[in-house]
Amino acid sequence: MREADEYIRSKFEEYYRHNFERVRPPPEMEKREFGFLLFEEGIMIRHKAFKKATDLQSFIRTKVPAHVYNSTAYYLEPDQEMDKKNWQGADLTFDVDADHIDTTCKDAHDRWTCKNCKTQGKGSAPEKCPKCQGERIDGEVWVCEVCLERAREEVIKLLGFLTEDFGFSRKNMTICFSGHRGYHVHLRADEAKSLSSDERKEIVDYILGLGFDPNLHTDLLDRRIDPGIPSIENQGWQGRIHKGIYEILTETSEDELVKWGISRRIAKAISNKRDEFASKWIGEQRKIPPDGVGPTTWKTIIQKAVEEGSAKIDTVVTTDVHRLIRVPETLNAKTGFKTVEINSIERFDPFRDAIVFEGEETVYVRDAPQFRIGDQSFGPYLDKTVTIPSAAAILLVAKGKALPRRD
Repeated sequence: MREADEYIRSKFEEYYRHNFERVRPPPEMEKREFGFLLFEEGIMIRHKAFKKATDLQSFIRTKVPAHVYNSTAYYLEPDQEMDKKNWQGADLTFDVDADHIDTTCKDAHDRWTCKNCKTQGKGSAPEKCPKCQGERIDGEVWVCEVCLERAREEVIKLLGFLTEDFGFSRKNMTICFSGHRGYHVHLRADEAKSLSSDERKEIVDYILGLGFDPNLHTDLLDRRIDPGIPSIENQGWQGRIHKGIYEILTETSEDELVKWGISRRIAKAISNKRDEFASKWIGEQRKIPPDGVGPTTWKTIIQKAVEEGSAKIDTVVTTDVHRLIRVPETLNAKTGFKTVEINSIERFDPFRDAIVFEGEETVYVRDAPQFRIGDQSFGPYLDKTVTIPSAAAILLVAKGKALPRRD
């Protein structure tokens, strides 16, 4: 076991020794499969089942896993191999992860290395190395406040889809922070449990706005259509698109419009008319499209409004009816943070509410960006030995930024 893994495991062992009873199994736990990724050489234990919460808690205390998962599915025989489990249904689960959200800060705190030719780069890891076309890429990601805030915004959009468009009740939803770079939303409504993978894919496509064709929405393209019908107040995609168009016309910078492929001349014209758009877009004077904006540009703006209105979810997690997902109040070895069941997504602060370790630790930091734990900011660090709060030290070691000092 690597030195870093030994260090983190020792901290996890200490935490679970005193807090194992906090672990919260999901409803109907006796029908779930549980999985555990151990520190020892990345061994995965699967097809475990528990009748009682105390049995699960005792297992975690004994094994001290790096990660703890339960199935989103319900089985008659959860401890059997997959073809013998007898699937009974599954929660409708969504994963909102910063990995799937385009944030400019990734160029500053994420990096990647090609295992073949050792080429390195900043930002999100490419599917193939741009130099040798190799597909063996190592990515190094950071837990960033900006990225997690964007993920939280996507969760709020997702909740809007589920309640307003699909009519599900919030009381049937559980929201969890993953302990790393995102959030999980579990919908445990009876009418959703029996949905097939294909039916869940239809829900995913709707939430992502996939297949939207501006040419099929004449009310958004034709000046002759009465603009008073569709508006920001409309429910569903109609209202989302109009809200998105309004925000683009009144807030998007000239340079950003140019990045979308809009000519500099038209982008400047839009930028110069912000006040006019703001006053006229809502109300009877609104024109579709505004003066000076041709059909091609207008289609680009509409498509961007769709992209902004969609909720960025991981399609695989939702469509996989056998998925394993993290158990609340268990620790995430990628950060040392815990998976948290959230009462209010609007008020949740992962850098405060997911912290479990107290005290101080001394670590040697190879390099690390500035970050926050609670009310304190730390870093940036470069080739430096520091004594910092345990939660900060464990985060740095877990992310491969630091090594523990054994003085």
